[in-house]
Amino acid sequence: MQIQDDFTSYNQELLSGRYDCIDWAVLNGYFPLGQQGGGFPTWWRQLHGSDEKIELK
Repeated sequence: MQIQDDFTSYNQELLSGRYDCIDWAVLNGYFPLGQQGGGFPTWWRQLHGSDEKIELK
């Protein structure tokens, strides 16, 4: 019998099969501000208070 690590124990209902290590993790999410024009700068201003540190390339 193999002892389960904390990650496996916590996410057991979401996992199928077994794993030895994590190659990648897929996160599904919805970012409403990213779905409209000007959304990223608006989010940035809410997070940091200004556009001072945005580096647009």
